[in-house]
Amino acid sequence: MVSKTSLSMKGTATLLLFTVVVLSQLSPSSAFIRTSGTRFVDENCGDFAFVGANAWRLLESQAGVAGEEIDGMTATEWLFKTAAENNITVIRVFATGVEDDLPIQVEAGEYNEKALIALDETLDLAAKYNIMVTLVLARMWQGPDALANYASWTGTPIDNFFSDETAIQAFLDHITFMVNRVNTVNGKPYRDDATIFSWNLMNEPRFFSNSTDCDDPVSCADTMNSWIRTTSDHLKSEDPNHLIAIGSEGFFGSGSEFEDANPGGDWALQTGQDFERNSANPSIDYAVAHLWLDNWDVAGDDDFVEDWIDAHKRAAAELNMPLHLEEFGKNTTNPFDPDADGEESIRRETFKQVFDELEQSLENGESLRAASYWMFDPILQSAESDGFEDYGQDQVAVDSYTFQEIIVPAARAASEVQGVVDGCDPGLVSAITSPAAEEGEGEGEGEGEGEDSESEQNVSAGRKLKMLVWA
Repeated sequence: MVSKTSLSMKGTATLLLFTVVVLSQLSPSSAFIRTSGTRFVDENCGDFAFVGANAWRLLESQAGVAGEEIDGMTATEWLFKTAAENNITVIRVFATGVEDDLPIQVEAGEYNEKALIALDETLDLAAKYNIMVTLVLARMWQGPDALANYASWTGTPIDNFFSDETAIQAFLDHITFMVNRVNTVNGKPYRDDATIFSWNLMNEPRFFSNSTDCDDPVSCADTMNSWIRTTSDHLKSEDPNHLIAIGSEGFFGSGSEFEDANPGGDWALQTGQDFERNSANPSIDYAVAHLWLDNWDVAGDDDFVEDWIDAHKRAAAELNMPLHLEEFGKNTTNPFDPDADGEESIRRETFKQVFDELEQSLENGESLRAASYWMFDPILQSAESDGFEDYGQDQVAVDSYTFQEIIVPAARAASEVQGVVDGCDPGLVSAITSPAAEEGEGEGEGEGEGEDSESEQNVSAGRKLKMLVWA
């Protein structure tokens, strides 16, 4: 006689086997990257670590408004091809346009189809080379789709952007538009396109500018966190498939045990950012930090890089989420200097230090799982290239020592990280609950209820997820 239990186990095993077979037939671009504890994971719970790059002017190149073809392809395609050849697997793309003559939004809710088609083509080219992208939805600093534009469009004082209901609604409407955009090249809605690794809410959201202090840091931190909560929850409700990160520098808030890791002085506290509190919002999937020795006036602090990264690793571990150092750079006056000991050499120590920290974290199973350098502009091929005076100091040339001897080996090492992550359940994302509903989950449960809650909590694309076969 066969018991109900054995039948149940047999059925479950068959279903599990079927699921594994189905998953094994998926191409790398057909399933979304998720998180499991402090790791990024693929659809089979494979550990996913990466070295990435911050790209600049991809839309302008693809639209033909800047740059020239390289080897018979657009500079945008050349960038993806070069990245793929060197194991740089995730590219951070400003889905805003960079130059003022190619904005995504002309006015609130009024869109530039030329720029959108360029973004469609950019995503399709990324998929061609098995590259994933993080799309940045808005910008803090100058340029198209920046905070100042929303303030102007809605008649809101720029200092009130993060609290004004009209400005916030305009941004929420933009989020809705973008995630539901249907790619004109391949017919995929953005929300269903696994080429997109993640969304950034905004690049480096702050109160308010470098020259304006926040009069009440506590109040500003509350306002900033409320904005992050509102916008990330809305984005997750529109697109439950993709990971969401903030895009902020990751300054620690007042009273944090890691506050001393902030750059010198109290200006970082006056930005409104609070790394731990902001990252803990339920629709934020992984933690990010930036690192700018020159911009933060800490270039002479030999310990800053190690201390900054260590503090964020520890904080991310406490939050049980992966950490991506999604933007770091070091300025140089001549990125194309062929002299081994010339101007380009001044950035090498910083880049090596960062990638050594990444290597150590990956080897030790710590929370830092990815690092992306600034920047990779495919239009900047020489000191005579268009835009060199404005952007040249940040460019990392592909034939430079920094790229060939530091970035490429680090990218290769990250791409070789393998293994199935403990505690992760393989399966495709099927987001059942909403951020609002999540808060009540687990409360008032009786004994015997929520038996699969551990699996639901372990694997996330911003929510507690119910996998295809685990019920």
